[in-house]
Amino acid sequence: MITTANLQTNLKGYTSKKRQVRPSFDYATGLEATSRPLREFTVTGADNVIHPAEARVEGNTVVVWND
Repeated sequence: MITTANLQTNLKGYTSKKRQVRPSFDYATGLEATSRPLREFTVTGADNVIHPAEARVEGNTVVVWND
């Protein structure tokens, strides 16, 4: 499980494209998730409201989105 504390500590930056956000991390080699689906991810929309999000691990990054 990827914890929020780990993400905040190691977050280097992010890119966004087509309603998806890809955070990048200082230490992400061998990134994997032990739970499916990934839980407790959120995104903030243009309306500044926090929305629940879905996420998946792709290589050494996490893809986060809200439909």
